[in-house]
Amino acid sequence: MIAPIIKKAKRTNNSDNLWWHIGILLMLVIAFVLSLISFLNYSNYRKTYLDLNFTRYLIMGKDLRQTIETGLNIGLSASENTNLRPTMKELAKRQNDTRYIAIVNDVGGIVIKEGEIPDDNWKTRFTQTENDAYWRATDAETFQIGMPFYNNFNIKIGAVIIGYDRVVIEAATSDMLRKLALNLLQSLILSAAVIFAGAYLLTRKLKRELAVIDKNIEASLNDEPQNLAEGALGSHVAWDINAFAILSRDIVHEMKLLELECKTTVNGDKT
Repeated sequence: MIAPIIKKAKRTNNSDNLWWHIGILLMLVIAFVLSLISFLNYSNYRKTYLDLNFTRYLIMGKDLRQTIETGLNIGLSASENTNLRPTMKELAKRQNDTRYIAIVNDVGGIVIKEGEIPDDNWKTRFTQTENDAYWRATDAETFQIGMPFYNNFNIKIGAVIIGYDRVVIEAATSDMLRKLALNLLQSLILSAAVIFAGAYLLTRKLKRELAVIDKNIEASLNDEPQNLAEGALGSHVAWDINAFAILSRDIVHEMKLLELECKTTVNGDKT
């Protein structure tokens, strides 16, 4: 009775797929690590790229504000400053992604502009922005920066507003995301080839030794135990397997005697 059970357990123990299971586990770990690294790289790239573009237009706004405040110091308003409009045109031409540049006053009017401001939401932002600060805003197509400027009495009397193309920036970050995804896929394919090949090579010896052990246990079920060599899976393991094989043989022998005794007892009772 015990022999068929052990044989069934032996058939379900498939060591042929050991390398495959090891490879899958390693690939899951590698895939998680590489995916995490790629995600962090993309997040850092996006943040850095957005900050660089913001800094570029922030400097542009500060240059315009300095030009305006320099004119105010000598009594020229923004509309009377003849250097302001050429400077705006030159900056807009230099920065290709600029959508608009506008100079507004504290009563909500646009003094000078280069391009078209899509809405009047800047009025609320201008009112809420404190001195020596700036605001940032975003819509579907534009990033906006606003910087108040002040008169000689340090009173906020207007602002420089710059809008630059969000679509171009998002397209650049999306392109980087595609490149990182492609690199991740290539890395996973290469890693899979190396890992599965390595797992197969490393488990070949173990597979042969497990086959020897299976054969030894099978022989012990047929009253033919065979001692393993001491080098198989280490001397201690080989000794344990040999002891287990002998014990299994004795158990099978005792089970057969018990089964025979039970049959004899049942037949005697029938007679």
